[in-house]
Amino acid sequence: MAGLLIQPYILERYREEIARISADTGTPIDPIEVPPDGERLDDDVLARIDIALSTISGAQPGGAERRFFGAATRAPGLEWLHVSHAGIDDPVFGTLLDRGVRLSNSSGASAEPIAQTAIAGLLSLARGLPAFAVAQREHDCGDPTRAGSPTSASKRSWWWGSARSAATSHAWGRRSGCTSSACGAALEATTTRSTRW
Repeated sequence: MAGLLIQPYILERYREEIARISADTGTPIDPIEVPPDGERLDDDVLARIDIALSTISGAQPGGAERRFFGAATRAPGLEWLHVSHAGIDDPVFGTLLDRGVRLSNSSGASAEPIAQTAIAGLLSLARGLPAFAVAQREHDCGDPTRAGSPTSASKRSWWWGSARSAATSHAWGRRSGCTSSACGAALEATTTRSTRW
């Protein structure tokens, strides 16, 4: 039997899929829910944990991440931890790796939406949308001939002249390059900081 440390809301949502995986693989899966705030798993429960699935981030309220990783680091038989995000630079991962725990992540799974968001941000700046938002809040339609107007040509064109942006060489950066090329822009991928456009 494989003991699976999992968040209660994930277990509730995927209980049937977990049961199907258990049946398909012939391996019984024992879901062990992360305890609510203020509670800890007993040592006998911690000893049953073989696998842990983290689908949380620091943005979760109520210390959910702290409780999850607290239980994972105290589970003496933990063999594998999967995190649903790309980042694995927190010291807790080094501690688990030093214990021989296998670590996997979902790097690249969010590359496309992150790339789209990056391109949307660049296009927003290129079109002067922040200035339009200010003008809208102030109920100012703007005069396109006026030099500070959000609709003036100088506000719109600063980016298009040399449509380059520096991106990291992460998956989202490579995806941004594909997305931006469809818009006719060139995206330069780099691993160093660049001040040139």
